[in-house]
Amino acid sequence: MSYENEHLVIIGASAAGAKAAAKAKRDYPGLNISMFTKEKYTSYSACGMPYYLKGEIKTLEELLVRTPEEFRKSGINVFTHHEILDINPAKKTIFAKNLQTQKIFEYPYTKLLIATGAKSITPNIEGINYNNIFQIRTLQDTINIKNAMKKAKTAAIVGIGYVGLELAEAFTYQGLNTKIIEKDSHIMNHLDDDMSDLLLDYTEKIPNIQTYINAHIRRFIPDNSGNVKQIELKSGHIIDVDMVVIAIGVEPESKLANSINLELGPTGAIKVNEYMQTSIKDIFAAGDCTEKTHLVTQRPVFIPLGTTANKEGRIVAQNLFENKYPFKGVIGAAITKFYDFKAAIAGLGEEEAAKNNINYKSIVISDIDMSGYMPEAKKITMKLVSAKNSNRILGAQIVGEGNVTQRINAIATAISHGMTLDDYLKTDLPYAPPFSTSIDITLTAAQLLKEKV
Repeated sequence: MSYENEHLVIIGASAAGAKAAAKAKRDYPGLNISMFTKEKYTSYSACGMPYYLKGEIKTLEELLVRTPEEFRKSGINVFTHHEILDINPAKKTIFAKNLQTQKIFEYPYTKLLIATGAKSITPNIEGINYNNIFQIRTLQDTINIKNAMKKAKTAAIVGIGYVGLELAEAFTYQGLNTKIIEKDSHIMNHLDDDMSDLLLDYTEKIPNIQTYINAHIRRFIPDNSGNVKQIELKSGHIIDVDMVVIAIGVEPESKLANSINLELGPTGAIKVNEYMQTSIKDIFAAGDCTEKTHLVTQRPVFIPLGTTANKEGRIVAQNLFENKYPFKGVIGAAITKFYDFKAAIAGLGEEEAAKNNINYKSIVISDIDMSGYMPEAKKITMKLVSAKNSNRILGAQIVGEGNVTQRINAIATAISHGMTLDDYLKTDLPYAPPFSTSIDITLTAAQLLKEKV
C-alpha cells in the first residue's frame, strides 16, 4: 500500500508530535504528513531549558533536535506560527490561522493527531501580569528569562517541583540571590515528606538561596514602570525581587479537544485507549495533553513527562492504519538534581499508596553508592514500598549525592513488570567497587522489606 491518498495532520510539533511525524515518514514513505505549531521552533528539548539558563548549555541551538527545515527536507510539511482554531471531524478538516498574516484557512486530513501538550498553570494572584513575571514552557519563555537574568540581582521561584528546583540551581549558579516560595509543607511534592526533607536540608546549605515553605502569596507589588519589585506573603512578609518565575505545575492543553466533544478523562486530559485513539474515529492524541493509566493502581492519571510523550508519538505512528502496538501505561518514573543532590522516583510513595487505599509496607535505609574504600563513595537514601500481603513492589524513592540513576532504573523495571520482592531478590545485578557495594542498596532494601511484617 502506497498511502499516497492518506494525509496525517499533526497539531503540535514538540515531543509527541515531532516523534510521530518522523516515525510515520520512516514507516510510510508515501504518506502525506503536515505538522502545525504556534511556535517558531519544532522538536526541541524543553527539559534542557534550565541548563541553558545555568550556562551549562552554551547556545539555544543545542536544544533544537530537528528544525522545521530538516523536517521539510524529509518530506514533512511544517507550518510554524500557525494556531488551530477548530476541527470538523465530519468533514475531516481543520481550521488554521497564520499568526503572522492572520489568514484563516481550511485544511484536510484522513488521520489527525492532537499533540497540543500542556500549559503552565497561572495562579490567581493580584499583580500576576506585571513585567518580569515569567512562566517557562517554551523556548521563547526561556529567551525572555535569560534576558531578564542579565539585569537582575534577585530572583524568586514560585513552586518547587522538578522545574523549580532546576531553575534554582541555574539562578544561584549565575550569582542571583534566589528565593524559593512553596505553598505546601515540603518541596518536590512528588516525594514523601521524609525524603523531601533530606532534599530541603541540602538546598538550604547552598549560598544565595532562601526558602519559604508553607508560604502563600497575597500579591505582587510593582515599581513605577510596572515591573515587579516585591512579593507580599499572606503572613505580611515582604520579599524584594527583580524577577519572578512561576513554576507551580502544568495542566493539559485540552481546550481544542473539548470544543469538538472529544471525551476527556477525570483528570481533564484527553482520554485515549491503549492504541492512542480518542473517542472520535481517526483522531489520535498523544503526549502531555492525554491521560495515562497508572500501571500500579490501574487508575487514570495526568503525569506529563517528555519520556512518555516521545513513546506515545512513536506508538501513534505505528498504529495509524492497524492496531499493532498497545501502550499499557506509566509509573511516573522521574529524576532530577540540585547541584550534587539527586532525587528519583518510580511508582507509588507511601502518601500515594495511602491515597489509593492500598495496604502497604515500607522501609527507608541509607548506604553508600559504591564500595566504602572508593574515595568517590557518596551516601544515598532509599525508600521502598510494597503491597503488604502480596509483596508486589509498588514504588521507590532514592535521594542523595551518590548514584541514584542505575538504582531507580532497576526498580522502575521491576515495578513496570509487576515484580514482587522475591522476584527482585533473584535479580542478578552487576558489581564492581566503583559502581556499587557487593550487595546493592536496592537488594538490601528488598530483603529487609520482605522480612518486615
